Amino acid sequence: MGIFIPALTERHFGFFKVVLIGALISTSIETLQFILNTGVTDIDDVIFNTLGAAVGYFLYFVGKWIKKLIKI
Repeated sequence: MGIFIPALTERHFGFFKVVLIGALISTSIETLQFILNTGVTDIDDVIFNTLGAAVGYFLYFVGKWIKKLIKI
């Protein structure tokens, strides 16, 4: 999520918006698992997916920075 949200949207989302969107999507999936009684509902999934969104956002902008340096 952290890589795909900034890469696939035309608008620039800030770090906190991307992490919040990642957390909301993860929370939605976990809530559906609880309501539908499928899979195992676990708060660790939400935490790790939110951290993954933060790391993905960082990696996206590091890659964008490297791409800009190579073009020079």
